[in-house]
Amino acid sequence: MHKILCVDDESNVLDGLRRILFEDYDVEAVTSGAEALELMQDEEFACIISDMRMPEMNGAEFLSKARQIAPDTTRMLLTGQSDMESAISAINDGNIFRFLMKPCPEEKLLGHMSEAIRLYELTKAEKDLLENTLKGAITVLTDMLSMIAPTAFSRSIYIRGYMSHMSRMTKQANAWEFEIAGMLSQLGAIVLPPDLIKKAFSSVPLEADEKQMLGSIPAAGAKLVDSIPRLQNVALMIESQHGNDRELHNTLGGHVLIGAKMLRIASAVDRLILQEGVSVQKAVETLKKTLVTPDDQTLLTCLSSFKPDSADRVLKSVNVNELEIGMILEADVLAKNKSVVLCKGQKLNGPLIARLVNFARRSGIQEPIEVTVLAPSSD
Repeated sequence: MHKILCVDDESNVLDGLRRILFEDYDVEAVTSGAEALELMQDEEFACIISDMRMPEMNGAEFLSKARQIAPDTTRMLLTGQSDMESAISAINDGNIFRFLMKPCPEEKLLGHMSEAIRLYELTKAEKDLLENTLKGAITVLTDMLSMIAPTAFSRSIYIRGYMSHMSRMTKQANAWEFEIAGMLSQLGAIVLPPDLIKKAFSSVPLEADEKQMLGSIPAAGAKLVDSIPRLQNVALMIESQHGNDRELHNTLGGHVLIGAKMLRIASAVDRLILQEGVSVQKAVETLKKTLVTPDDQTLLTCLSSFKPDSADRVLKSVNVNELEIGMILEADVLAKNKSVVLCKGQKLNGPLIARLVNFARRSGIQEPIEVTVLAPSSD
């Protein structure tokens, strides 16, 4: 049963709305916009119906604020003839679905409510479809990276962790974009030769032409990401992750600019950890001496409080047929001939496990495999 929120400062009007709607809907009724906004922080409503004339906060103001909290909720306004000008303004500011003239006949109210619920359901269905499509596309890309360039995939997991921490510490609104940017930051590595990828993520010095090839990773990854709906900002972050401050400020703005700077910091920290075997905190201390802009210093300070997600994990030795999704490799997985099949630090997913199983059947893998798993609950 869909939840409806009725807002009117007159109790008799609320009683009338309850009487008409209670058989078909779960009705909540409050006498002020402020009370309604507080209620909306914890509950989701399919439709809001509000009176126009209320003390302290009128219906137009309330519905405009309600839209910011719950944009998918359908909004309707009850108004009198004298409120027509305000009602028209409310339609523009609050994106009102319907405005109903007082007194509103019961059949007409029920008809409009039915249409409002239908719009809410369509909006939610479209949003769910888009989100599922987006999740599916991201999964395909990360699975592809894990299969083609497992070393780069392993680093992207750490970079995502740093991005998540910095976005949380700086209270960014679209935290999901920063995490995805971290996860897909190394996607362009799929266009590079496998031996170069392994060399790049090691302490071995690179030749000039190799550095140039590695420099193409952000642009190549951004091109793939940009074709996915809702990921254009993420693509810009990825493409600009190695830009200097002047370039970034000339081409980007808002949270995309911050995201590109975060990626630059996260990649630099990860590179230092990989090459010198230092902790996150030590890497931050080192980078603070060279990255001296206010934004860089702020982000590095945020990252200094980062703690790896290992306190709640335990070490375990398993065979190939015991591998499970979510396990993290604590050592390189080696073939019988000692070549590296998967690198330390990778979080196992379905395709990676399938790859190991097939490799074990065909060529053989050294067992047991060292992994970490979530510690059992103490409950």
